[in-house]
Amino acid sequence: MPKKLAWPALLIMLACALLLGFSTATAVTYYKTYPVARIVLNGNEVATPDVPAFIIDGRVVVPLRVVAEAMQAEVEWSEGTRTVTITRPDLVPPPAKDKISFSPIQLRGYNPNSTEVSGRVTNNNSNSVHIRFTVNFIEARGPLGHVHVELKSASPGEATEFYALIKENVQAYERIEITIDELEWT
Repeated sequence: MPKKLAWPALLIMLACALLLGFSTATAVTYYKTYPVARIVLNGNEVATPDVPAFIIDGRVVVPLRVVAEAMQAEVEWSEGTRTVTITRPDLVPPPAKDKISFSPIQLRGYNPNSTEVSGRVTNNNSNSVHIRFTVNFIEARGPLGHVHVELKSASPGEATEFYALIKENVQAYERIEITIDELEWT
């Protein structure tokens, strides 16, 4: 090959080699036939020594043991029941708000300036609860008034009565909405 053609050919081959090198450096890797995904926990990549996280049908499948242990949880496998049990005693999920039920709200002592509001809160959970909630009285044009109620301790499985005084006459209400403002299980 003449010297004049050797340099351009060498440069073209070098450029192709560099482009191929860069394209393989950013290529997707696969586990079996599935694209591999990375697991990042609090900014740190989690190593997956046996089976990597991978994507199947648009969902990411992760090795549960690796992720749970990276979060300092204990993992147990029961072959008999085919069940994974993850335990981390410092993280106990709180019972759901649906464990609290309210009896119909009663109104007494209508007068131009105030109304007595009463009702019962039932704790359907195994723990005591401290609860703050708001009873809102609403008519077609909007809110008529509201009252805040706080129960320091509602015992498990019991109905706790409450009484409150609202400083408006809410006799014309059409509906009542109860909003749970704070719920702390003890």
